[in-house]
Formats: sequence, structure tokens, C-alpha cells
Amino acid sequence: MTGKPNRLVNPKDLEQLAKLLDGRGGLSDKLDEAFTRASSLGVSGKLSSLRPMRTWVSDTGPELRKKAAYARLEDGDPLAGLLLAGFTPEQLKNKNLPPDLLLVANAAAANEGAGQRLAEEEERRDSRRLARARAG
Repeated sequence: MTGKPNRLVNPKDLEQLAKLLDGRGGLSDKLDEAFTRASSLGVSGKLSSLRPMRTWVSDTGPELRKKAAYARLEDGDPLAGLLLAGFTPEQLKNKNLPPDLLLVANAAAANEGAGQRLAEEEERRDSRRLARARAG
């Protein structure tokens, strides 16, 4: 769980959800299978409303992993920076990594996170300005 008082996130739950979406045998594989079968049966048009799910699944899995890594970073997990760099927990398991490498990775991740939060806040501000301009 993150140390933030207004947000409760279990990074392992986010990683598991991402795995269910785009991992082996997950929703992505099931969608691909459904579209392949529908195509071979000549009824792929019946699944056209599900087509946007493919993009959503391929975008959401990595996004959930990134959010899990940020939650780990907020909790002080020494491996969080490496997770944000693209390594998986399985790749980092039982590795004896030098502390200076972990510090650099976490510092870089923290700086990226600060920049990302600033960009999100500016986007929200721009959206509010646009909404006020449309209303006024």
C-alpha cells in the first residue's frame, strides 16, 4: 500500500491485473483468439464493437505496471526504479544489485514521476480553462 493517505494501492494487485490483461493466456490472447475464430467463420463483423478493446488492453497493461512501480517507489521499494526502467519483478528476483545502482535508478524514477505529475496538473488546468472558455 502506498504511503499517501488518500490513495490505497497494492502494487502486486496492479501487476496481477496487468498480467490478466496482457500476459500469456490473458484477455489479449483471448481477444486475438476470438477475432481469429470469427474471421475463419466469416462473422468478424459481429465482433466489431470489441475491436477498441484490443487497443485498450495493449495500453492498459503497461500503464498498470507503471502505476505499480510508482506506488512501490512511494513506498520506498529499492527496486522500484528498475521496475520503471522496464525490468520485471521476476527478472530482479534473487539478484544482488549494488546499492549505488538502485539509488541512481530510484532517483531517476522519482524525477520522472515529478515531471509526469506536473504535466498531468497542467493538462487538468488546460482542460478547466477550455471548459470555462466554452461556457463563457
